[in-house]
Amino acid sequence: MSSTSPVSPSGRGTKTGQRVALATLMLSLIAGGLFLSRKVSARLDQLDKTQQEAVARNAAALGPKAPPALVQPQPSPAWEEIHLTGTLKPEAEVDLGFKLPGRVLEIHVQRGDVVHAGQTLARLNDRDLEAQAAQARAGMQAA
Repeated sequence: MSSTSPVSPSGRGTKTGQRVALATLMLSLIAGGLFLSRKVSARLDQLDKTQQEAVARNAAALGPKAPPALVQPQPSPAWEEIHLTGTLKPEAEVDLGFKLPGRVLEIHVQRGDVVHAGQTLARLNDRDLEAQAAQARAGMQAA
């Protein structure tokens, strides 16, 4: 026995018929979906309208709204005070070196200031240096 595919009287195979049936089915599903979406949309519109009417009835039953109460602002602390113990560490440390020893009497700049070459940043207590200079002058005059 040989197997042959059935042929329709028009000479076309059954694949064409299957394609037509599939296309008809798809068009039917699309049309049904459009019909249902319109029905659902209409029902949602009806429910929305009913809800709006209920809100309007409730608002009418409650009467007019009272104006909002005004509140006078009062000063109050913006933070809470907390006492803690700990150790503070700087972000960065810099070792400074000076040509002359001495105590700092005045600081002429603040943290974050822009400084320029030759600008006086601080003044040292120079009493000991002045005494040494006077002694050296006296020694030179005596000689």
